[in-house]
Formats: sequence, structure tokens, C-alpha cells
Amino acid sequence: MSLSEKSSEKTELTLLEITAQSQYKNRLVVKHFGNLTMQNALESKSKSIGLIAKVDEDKAIRCICNLFQSVALYFDTKMPFSKAEAIATEILYKYEYRNLKLEDLVVICIRLKESEIYKLSPARILREIKKYSQEREKMAIKKSLSRETNMNEDLEKRLQKNYYLTPDAEKLERKRVSTEHKFKK
Repeated sequence: MSLSEKSSEKTELTLLEITAQSQYKNRLVVKHFGNLTMQNALESKSKSIGLIAKVDEDKAIRCICNLFQSVALYFDTKMPFSKAEAIATEILYKYEYRNLKLEDLVVICIRLKESEIYKLSPARILREIKKYSQEREKMAIKKSLSRETNMNEDLEKRLQKNYYLTPDAEKLERKRVSTEHKFKK
């Protein structure tokens, strides 16, 4: 049973299943993930490329190569596997790129397709990955800061709502101090 037949039966396909095939078809990625944005990729619950490579490095390399070889077809060229593998190796072994997900790479491919470049090269792809990675990092920091601010506000509200000073606070403090002195003797 092919993956396209499975896609009609299954409601959700993972990007990892689609891109890891040896008989890769870009049509399924475009169909299921064609409108992916950086925000959606950031909120995705899938594994990072680093985690995928930790389990099966060859599978991670194959997924990355398939994505970039398919985007090269939009530029009327065929990217050799060796060049795609060089990009995959760079992504897997550069620390700042290991946290990217396959969804992020799809967004990068969409950006490359829609950009105003005429010739696609590994260097151009790596520049786009670097630019995307920096933008993604800024977005993640903003999201984290806004979440932290919301948490602090919620905490303040809960404290104001549930924290009551007892009128006998001084009496309790004196009793605690006297108890400590009693046991020190």
C-alpha cells in the first residue's frame, strides 16, 4: 500500500513519514504542509532534526535531502544527492540548526520557492537557513517573554486573591523565636 493510499485512509500524516520514503513525492508535502508558517512550525509538537538523527541519522539525512532536492525542481535544476547531503550534514552538525524541525525546513523551502532568486545553490540554501534560524529564535524569545509576563500577572492575581495576613503575625513570629531559643539550650 503506497503512502498516498494511506493518506486517504488516515486523517493525519506526519512529515517524517512523507519525507523519509525512498520513493519521495513532493506532491504529498505540498498537499498536507503547503500553507505552513513559521508560527505553525514553532508550535509543532514533532521532534527536532537533532532528535530524529539521534534515533536514525540516515533517515534524518534522507528527509532533509528529499526536501531540498524537491525544491531545486522549482528552479528547473536537479540537485545532486551529494550537494543535498552536504546541506543535511551542515544542518545536523551545526549546533544552532539541530533544534529545527522538518516543519521549519518546509517553511524554508516555501520561502526559497517564493523568493526572487534565479539559481539555487547549497550556499544560498544555507544562508536562508541561517536567516530563518535567527528569525525563529527571536520569535521564540518573544513568545517566551509574553508567556512569562502572563504567568507573572496570573501569579500576582492569585497571590492577591489568596494571600491573607493574619492579625497575629507578630505573635506567631515571637512564638517561633522563643521555641527556637528553647531548643538551642
